[in-house]
Amino acid sequence: MVLTVLTKEAKAYDELATPLGFKLKRGETFILRGTRYKVTGYNSRAHKMPIQAVRCSDKAGFKFTDKVVK
Repeated sequence: MVLTVLTKEAKAYDELATPLGFKLKRGETFILRGTRYKVTGYNSRAHKMPIQAVRCSDKAGFKFTDKVVK
């Protein structure tokens, strides 16, 4: 049995993706400068870089501006 726990950032992304006009859903990937990242959440308190993502190759966490998902 696999348990999936949603963080507050993951829940925030799910709730705010459509109202903020994000084209990508949580869990979808995007490529930036030749590197693939997976969207994991939205930090509403981070004004400059609210999008949270992990690099697919090694699962390292990164933050991005909202322009990468619009």
